[in-house]
Formats: sequence, structure tokens, C-alpha cells
Amino acid sequence: MPFWREAPLSEVERELIDLLFEAHDKAARRANLSATAIKQGAQAGVPFTQAIIAGLATLGGSHGPVERTHDFYNEPDITMAVYRCLAAGQKVPGFGSSFRKDDDPQWAHVKAWFEEHRPDLAGLIQCARCALKVHGKDLAPNPASYTALTAIAL
Repeated sequence: MPFWREAPLSEVERELIDLLFEAHDKAARRANLSATAIKQGAQAGVPFTQAIIAGLATLGGSHGPVERTHDFYNEPDITMAVYRCLAAGQKVPGFGSSFRKDDDPQWAHVKAWFEEHRPDLAGLIQCARCALKVHGKDLAPNPASYTALTAIAL
């Protein structure tokens, strides 16, 4: 039983969790900030648990802004939320990556799950992408998008 709700996860919801974990596992093998922090800690000889803490500590700012992305997707008007971010000179949380400028194939299965099982949430990504394109930004969703939408879906 999940700790955050009364009902157990359905088979379809467990499938989403599995797909999310698989995609994160692949992403963790890239030379991203959190993976690099863990590797550097391990190479420095600190206990592995402390190296993991260092990796987790990198999340939330510009790297892995899952909480901000969750808040973004809970905005009542995604188009206006994109506009507010851009007008303030901020990045739109959940979009853009230093690894890929287009859709990341590592996340294709997660994207497909949302398109099939939660088109309402997949539509939020599309709406945000369209709003970004209107402002001359062709950005794809990043792992924070899919992680935040998974939290919303579950």
C-alpha cells in the first residue's frame, strides 16, 4: 500500500512507476550533476551514503526541479504559467536539457504511457511546448516533467 493514499496502486500505475524508474536509471548513467557528485564523492573516499546525499543535494535548483515542475503543472493555465516564467526571465520548469534538444528517447516509454493512459496530463506537456514555441523556444520535456506528472497521476 502506498504511504500517500488509501488505495493500492493498480497494475497500470505500477507500470508507470516501473517505466519511470527504468528511465531514471538510464539518466543516472549520464554525466549529469547528481551522478557526477556521487562519483566524485566515491572517488574522494567518502562513505557511499554520503556520496548519495551529495548527489541528492544537487536536485531542486536548475538540476532536477521536480517540486517546481509539479507546481507548474498544477497551475490553472499552463499557457499563462509559461508566459509568466519567460516574462520573469526564468526557465520553464520541466523543459530543456543539456543532453538533448529534442525528445529524449530514454523517456519515450514514459511519454507513451501518459499518452495512452493519461492524455489529460500528456496534454499539459503539449500545451506548454506550444506556448514555448510561440515565444521562439523549441524545448522538449525533461525528466523533471515526467517525474512531476507521475506524482500528479498517482
